[in-house]
Amino acid sequence: MSEWRTYINDKRLFFSNKVAKCVNTTKVEKEFCLMLREFVEGYQAFITKDSSIGEALADVAISLIGLVEIVEIDLQIEIEQKVMVNEQRHYLVIDGVLTSIDEPER
Repeated sequence: MSEWRTYINDKRLFFSNKVAKCVNTTKVEKEFCLMLREFVEGYQAFITKDSSIGEALADVAISLIGLVEIVEIDLQIEIEQKVMVNEQRHYLVIDGVLTSIDEPER
């Protein structure tokens, strides 16, 4: 986990690479679409048992970290807060689907 935090803390490195390569650094909508494409590539690698799944998931992470820099949020804080919210949730299986039955305080 500490390695992941290092990547999150060094998100400027990902962003500066985007700037150097003249890749999108302002259009949030485009960044979401690009990240979705990376997710699809990861899923395709998974279902075809392609060895590139690690590379595809790395692209997802890099896209996410780039997006975090564009929207200027602290992802580590957001993750920690979301984990605390999720820990307070209660779930039931309803019609075969795990469903949150209450919304915890935020």
